[in-house]
Amino acid sequence: MKGAILYFSLTGNTKLACEYIKGKVQNVDFDLLDMRGGVYDLNKYDIVGFASFADEYNIARFVRSYIENMSLVNKPAFVFSTFGQENGATTKNMAEEISKKGFKVVIDHSLHTPENYPPVIKHSHGFINHPNTIEIDEFNMFINDLTEICKKIKNKETVNEKRVEASFKYNILTKLTGPKMMRTIMGRKKINDELCVQCKKCVSNCPYNAIKMDSFPVFDESKCHGCFACYNLCPTKAIYTKGYNQNFHYPKPNKAVIQKLKL
Repeated sequence: MKGAILYFSLTGNTKLACEYIKGKVQNVDFDLLDMRGGVYDLNKYDIVGFASFADEYNIARFVRSYIENMSLVNKPAFVFSTFGQENGATTKNMAEEISKKGFKVVIDHSLHTPENYPPVIKHSHGFINHPNTIEIDEFNMFINDLTEICKKIKNKETVNEKRVEASFKYNILTKLTGPKMMRTIMGRKKINDELCVQCKKCVSNCPYNAIKMDSFPVFDESKCHGCFACYNLCPTKAIYTKGYNQNFHYPKPNKAVIQKLKL
């Protein structure tokens, strides 16, 4: 049986969790497909997963745009998210978006992982010890349930569609946030010329094409979504703003979460 997991991951937590799902679900050969890699033919798969991190209680705007531009596909699907502080309406909104494209959502899950968003790390904490034991157990239960669902799909048995819910609070909050607010929280980006090695990683890592090179990186603030990918992933910490400079970075999954999600 063939499956695909379409994922969007910037600092690696979501990709790491998807690799864990791929390795743990039994009797399904999953392909991991990075949404940033382009458009894929999903017709050859028996089940398709969609994975994103929580972005201000919501799916990342890149993911929403990606799904909106997809062709109609009549396939069973699951939605999965990682989150640092709160998952909010991430899985609910992702389920709604893929349902518009013909997918039948049969299961969902969200996993608490270390925080990668510098403003939360700065003002709260990094949730560096998550997922905890209970959350790992729940994650494995989800994987067991997904395995059973895949068996039913393979045997052409009926699998019920699942309605993914979120609280009223998060349904409201997701309507109040947007790129402008996120840009304001982040602040205007600048470059420390002495630290920048002109590696262009900020250009390639920006999912919204908001950075170009002109000797040094140049930021188009009108395109920026305030995701902090450029800030987190700069290898020399050369990118800074008024509120964030040389601190609160999360460039990759920490050692603890790597160990917990080790296959």
